[in-house]
Amino acid sequence: QEVHAEPAALPLLQFAAQQLWQKRDRRTHSLTRSAYASIGGVAGALAHHADGVLKAMTPTQGEATRRILLRLVTADSTRQVCTRTELTDGLGPDAEHVIERLTRERIVLTRKGRQEAELELAHESLIRAWSRLARWLDESRDERAFLDEVGQAATLWQRRGQPEHEVWHGAALADGLRQARRCVALPSHVRAFLEAGQRRDQRRVRRRKLLLAGGMAVLALVAISAVVVSLALRRREHETRLQRDRAQQQQTEALRQRTE
Repeated sequence: QEVHAEPAALPLLQFAAQQLWQKRDRRTHSLTRSAYASIGGVAGALAHHADGVLKAMTPTQGEATRRILLRLVTADSTRQVCTRTELTDGLGPDAEHVIERLTRERIVLTRKGRQEAELELAHESLIRAWSRLARWLDESRDERAFLDEVGQAATLWQRRGQPEHEVWHGAALADGLRQARRCVALPSHVRAFLEAGQRRDQRRVRRRKLLLAGGMAVLALVAISAVVVSLALRRREHETRLQRDRAQQQQTEALRQRTE
């Protein structure tokens, strides 16, 4: 019943049967329900097997495994189907080796997709029964929620031809960049989406600065023009005063001469 309709039913059954055999009742030569319950059923057996696989990995491979498995779980804690490219994107050279190991050990299943192979966790119960994965999911809850949100926006943006008006900007972009800095690895389409938002905001800032500089230049020209006009008016007023004074002097001189 636990492996019913699972695409890898036989390997899942193998993990459970192997551990159940080790816990068999040797006196009665039987496999018991209590032994099956003690190993946690198929889910527990698979989780135990997964722990053994992880222990054999190097620290860098273990971190790559953590990142890969987190990408195979949705923000709602269900299995996520991903292509091989999506799983290895931004994770470095160890990712390919890790995926080969996980698929060989039947922790991750691979199936034929439309363009390339698609992968998913071998069993839904791994998300609940494997304590290590459950801890990773709990520790990365905020990061997964962010990557799910920005990933959907970035995917839609790419499908629509990467229009500039659909990227995040302003406060949304600032918050997205802040959360992105906390992520160890960003998928390339998410990074491209955020970088496009940065470029848009930078252009807006440059345009705003140019408009501000243009406005300041206009104000400076107005101020200079006002000063020039003021100086010209003062000079004209001064010349008018001088001419009036000369005219008065000439009248006074003419009066004096007539008087003499």
